[in-house]
Amino acid sequence: MLFGAPLADSTLKRHLTNIEAFYLNSDADRYPGALDTPNVLAPVQYGPRVTALSVYLHQQQMISEDRLAVLFQDVFALPISATTIANHSQAFAAQVTPLTQIVLETLRTAPVKHLDESGLRVAAKLPFPPSLSNDEWTYYRVTEKRGDIPQGLTGTLVHDHFKPYYTLEHVTHALCGAHHLRELKGLEDIEKESWTQRLSRLLKLACHHAFTNNQAEQDIRMIKVKQKISGGFRTLSGAQVFATTRTFFSSMRKQGVNLFQAILPPKSILLSRVS
Repeated sequence: MLFGAPLADSTLKRHLTNIEAFYLNSDADRYPGALDTPNVLAPVQYGPRVTALSVYLHQQQMISEDRLAVLFQDVFALPISATTIANHSQAFAAQVTPLTQIVLETLRTAPVKHLDESGLRVAAKLPFPPSLSNDEWTYYRVTEKRGDIPQGLTGTLVHDHFKPYYTLEHVTHALCGAHHLRELKGLEDIEKESWTQRLSRLLKLACHHAFTNNQAEQDIRMIKVKQKISGGFRTLSGAQVFATTRTFFSSMRKQGVNLFQAILPPKSILLSRVS
């Protein structure tokens, strides 16, 4: 069996842009009911699949606006500007912002959660976006002050000894076991301390929560990937759009939801997973 991808032609273009909503004036006679299509606000506009694909490739696959505009033209014969692509992402971020707050509230009271942060270059500044997560949900935000962490957390908080985390009073602090093992390994290799192996085994046996902070470190890694690809962000608002959309995408991925499909009705999908 051979699966192929269709070339850019009028048929693919009509399907991708949901032609019923794209050529309302000129083709209303060919597509009955086109004028009744929901969310159509202008005689000519991009359909929901174009917008969803734009957001997915820009924010999830991290393709720049300029390169993405070329991709749409080359693959789909669809002209779309870099500014329009950026606007799609901004509009989507605004749409899912209330939903990211639901994710944050869910993580606040989760029995076990992980916390980490990493520097992110924005213009000439270096904000430190924290990542709060578990195996079901991820929450990112961009803050200009290092150590500006989410408040109101309860339960067990796994982290890497960062001093500001100890200002959280209503959590049980669980320190990353991988850090302890590395320090013990250093004592064994450098100081030739033989007792470190026994203590390492004891730590692993005694742990009643997630032993490492790998969950947070894996979730924060996408921030570093974005920085390696683009070098950073030109504006703080652009970084905030990325944090918001990444909160949604990472959480939906953990929930086993197809990301492209999730963009089309984001509210109904996320709420069904939280409830």
